[in-house]
Amino acid sequence: MNNAFRILIVLAVTLTACAEPARCVEVSRSALTDPNDAILFGGTYGDVLATIVGERSGALRWLESEAYVAGFPSPGEAQITVTIDQPYQAWDIDVQRQGGNRYDRLACPDILQAEAEVAIQSDGGVLDATLAATMSFQAPDTLLYVTDVTDEDLGSLEFRPIEKGASLFLTLSYGSNDGPRGALTLRSGASSDSGDGVGMSVDLATWTLDSNR
Repeated sequence: MNNAFRILIVLAVTLTACAEPARCVEVSRSALTDPNDAILFGGTYGDVLATIVGERSGALRWLESEAYVAGFPSPGEAQITVTIDQPYQAWDIDVQRQGGNRYDRLACPDILQAEAEVAIQSDGGVLDATLAATMSFQAPDTLLYVTDVTDEDLGSLEFRPIEKGASLFLTLSYGSNDGPRGALTLRSGASSDSGDGVGMSVDLATWTLDSNR
């Protein structure tokens, strides 16, 4: 094998290794049971529980929805109560970066993952949803949880979208900066990975909860 051929082989192997993208990989997980358990990203399991667990009430705003769904309440205000139960399972997950090169800027934060039941009820039981939720945290005082919602989740409120194929999503945002918030959001249409296309997202209801339980 001549030297030029050897150089080409080494160059090909080097380029292949450099082309491998960096990715975040779970390397271990530990069950959390005691509120005093320390968690990888700082704080304790008890700090996370204090952020989410319990019953909170607040103002719900039904928004204009007639053009998007049939049967939702008319625009107006009501009361809503959101209850997040004590998680029945929780894990502290160690996430590390794998692959890539020193110029990649990919960050891989550790995660706390918790499974709990979330109950959402509005005045008169119009919205009456109970969800088995898998929630992920990257800080002890912040939760951003998004999940799809079906007719079975909604109780007496039916989801009948005007556009075929539209979906309904629930968002819960608990954080020290914006307080506990939530929304029911309709998404429809299709878009590319770059965000191009005719996809649409519109809030059908939003709410803000009391910070104190």
